[in-house]
Amino acid sequence: MTHRKILYTIALQLLSAATEKKIPIAEDIQENVLGWMTTTHKEKAEQTTKSEVGVGVDKLLQVATLKFQKEQAFRDEIERVYEKNVADLVGKADRIAAAIQTTMKKPVLVVIDDLDKLDLDLVESIYRQNIKVLFSPRFRIVFTIPISAIQEPQVMGALTSEGIVRPQLFPVAKFYPKQDCQNPQAEPIAKTVQTFLDVLDRRIPAAQIEPETARQMVLKSGGVMRELVRIARECCTECMVQLELEPDRTDLKIDDAILKEALRNLRNDFARQIGTNLFPILVQVHKTLNNEEADGDAFVKLLHGLMVLEYQNDDLWYNVHPIVVDLLRQKKLIE
Repeated sequence: MTHRKILYTIALQLLSAATEKKIPIAEDIQENVLGWMTTTHKEKAEQTTKSEVGVGVDKLLQVATLKFQKEQAFRDEIERVYEKNVADLVGKADRIAAAIQTTMKKPVLVVIDDLDKLDLDLVESIYRQNIKVLFSPRFRIVFTIPISAIQEPQVMGALTSEGIVRPQLFPVAKFYPKQDCQNPQAEPIAKTVQTFLDVLDRRIPAAQIEPETARQMVLKSGGVMRELVRIARECCTECMVQLELEPDRTDLKIDDAILKEALRNLRNDFARQIGTNLFPILVQVHKTLNNEEADGDAFVKLLHGLMVLEYQNDDLWYNVHPIVVDLLRQKKLIE
């Protein structure tokens, strides 16, 4: 992922929204964004156009979107075409947004999700080196960044420079107050747990999951919605495995046995990422709920991988992901 690909994605999605609302967009913009003019040789572009024209802009949008998602050659061509002319791409996105705003009488807001899942080095490259161009479109854009990037002074410096709005932090939801987070007898905060249960219910029908199992899935997420989705997906995968073994079974649902297998798989995924040298830092964070004694780079890696979670009250505090806590117990590093 690069800043040029992000801006191209924005232009493509704006054109898709305009097409869906039947908002007319200038032909030169459609040709450029849909990739008709991005092949190295004009003859190839004309051949592509002739083979695809006549099926409607909506179909061409699907073709361009699939090419961008699936074909490395197409993405490389986007990079080549806009390498020295990214302002042209921004200008076309601005024109599409202006057409939408004029027709709909509403401001355009673009949300770019999942950038928080990128490797930290890539995040630094995208934001620290190209922050001005990313915010050059004349409409509102929301970019996501990983919480670990906030630990990098250069990234934060770039984000807060040139009058760009300071990043808005969304703290991890707390299931327990700080003073109770290590107490196995403590009751979780009911309202927060219920919010996560409501989200889970929208993804998995209540009839397909045991109530107590659902509650344990929520608590194992550590208050990270993305982790709840990951746990739920892993449980569904385990159910599919069971159905392959017992295709005639009709009473299968997500229960404690399914969750146990799912958590084992996720625990092993974490174990592969951690490495021997990071376990002492995890133990220290678990005991102290802070990062004062942690090596900076190592701690950022743990934070980026969600092995350590950041919580916020009047001050910041940290705790180890519940699934990683199970891993520490398994290795007898904590009681």
